[in-house]
Amino acid sequence: MSAIDWFVVLTGIRENLKPFYSATGRPSIDYELMIRMLIVGYCMGMRSERRLCEEAHLTLAYR
Repeated sequence: MSAIDWFVVLTGIRENLKPFYSATGRPSIDYELMIRMLIVGYCMGMRSERRLCEEAHLTLAYR
């Protein structure tokens, strides 16, 4: 269990957001993962999603 799981309950998020994602075309980014990444970025003081993706790619601790 990650530290985020202690403070943020993301169970059911997939069912709540499912109507907003299309089944056709390329698969989208996993919404639960994206929300977790945004929370980590906020906690680490990163204001840019692009910077957050670069950091997540380089830093194993975020994964």
